[in-house]
Amino acid sequence: MNKRILFLFFGISIITLILSISYFLLYDNSESTKKVELNLIATLGSSDIAVGSNRLIIGIQNPQRNTITANKISIDFFQEENNTSVFKFSNEGYFINWPNSKSGIFTTTVDFDTPGDWLAEITPQDGEYKNQKARIVIGVKSISSTPKVGDKIPKTNNLVAINTEELKNITSDINPLFELYNKGVDEILLSKEKPLLLLFATPGQCKSFTCGPQINIIKTLHENYRKDMYFVHIEVYDMQSRNSEGEFTEISSVIKPWNLPSEPWVFLINKEGIITDKFESFVPQIELELSIKQLFNGNT
Repeated sequence: MNKRILFLFFGISIITLILSISYFLLYDNSESTKKVELNLIATLGSSDIAVGSNRLIIGIQNPQRNTITANKISIDFFQEENNTSVFKFSNEGYFINWPNSKSGIFTTTVDFDTPGDWLAEITPQDGEYKNQKARIVIGVKSISSTPKVGDKIPKTNNLVAINTEELKNITSDINPLFELYNKGVDEILLSKEKPLLLLFATPGQCKSFTCGPQINIIKTLHENYRKDMYFVHIEVYDMQSRNSEGEFTEISSVIKPWNLPSEPWVFLINKEGIITDKFESFVPQIELELSIKQLFNGNT
């Protein structure tokens, strides 16, 4: 089993928790941020955060380590300046259900203007834990590891199916939609005919258990928007690397230029091959549809 992706998400969460605990002391003793009681525990699910626009994924738990729910959270962002934490801005985040579960995560889109460590103070705005607080430290890089919004996508020579029989060598989806595999990404971009939604996921071996539900959403979006855009699914793993236990062991060479640290990922790409939006981890249909409509309208 490829351990890089298996442990990355959990490693990020553990490291973030450790950093958060140490930074609580620093920020609590500052003049600008009054000491507050932290009754909740936050973990960060996003693994590639850089200067610019970022979709943050945040899980929140109570002291018993049970995931909490709320319709909305507020997030105050601080940075340290001269040993003092300085308030920068506030954002709102919204709850989304994790597939096949009553629990879920919170997402928000944040535009960071400087690299370094940012402190986020998170407060549910409703529900059982209304007005209770959690804090988390977010490390912001100068440059994104994955292709960023506004970049031209890397060359992507994905496998293409000529007939349905070939799908078993291209996708681990047990119920594949042929139209997600019958065109090459490079061919689509060369035509400049329609924009593209590109999904990287391994539904047959997904560590977050969201690749299957995510690809089902992509199939629905394909049905709704296939006249206006292309949809392509690319496996994260090399399908030929399946071992005797049925597990894939090698990352596909097709996706290596994308430098993806986790799965699934969704990228929206305009007719010129420029990324207009990107999403790490599970994305609900309503969020993707909003981004697709912005792409159609040129509001990206």
